[in-house]
Amino acid sequence: MGRWLWVGLMVVVLGWGGPAMAAPPLLQFFDGDNFALLQNGIKTKVTLACVGTPTLEAPGGRQARRALREALWGKPLSLRVLAKDAYGRLVAEVFAEENINRALVTQGIAHVDEPFRRECAAYFPP
Repeated sequence: MGRWLWVGLMVVVLGWGGPAMAAPPLLQFFDGDNFALLQNGIKTKVTLACVGTPTLEAPGGRQARRALREALWGKPLSLRVLAKDAYGRLVAEVFAEENINRALVTQGIAHVDEPFRRECAAYFPP
């Protein structure tokens, strides 16, 4: 599993009702489309909506995790939560200067995943 990292982020969770976080949260990156926030003793797992990346063991998996870490590092972060999945993770679009979900697809690091495609149709080709 990934290790916890201190990151200077201001987190605003949209659609979830969570307040803005004043102190930098801890971030843990599991792979290129799953991470966790730890703020005020509360761990929140997040999976990127509409996209998928290789597992860590698969070719490109470590590159995907590194790309996600670099995309979120030291930037203001907000989430547009679409659902909660069967594992209790928030399924969300993640924004840090840009839509991270879309950016990973554009860079060829992630592929479009079907379950929430309709909610994210504005930035994926038909």
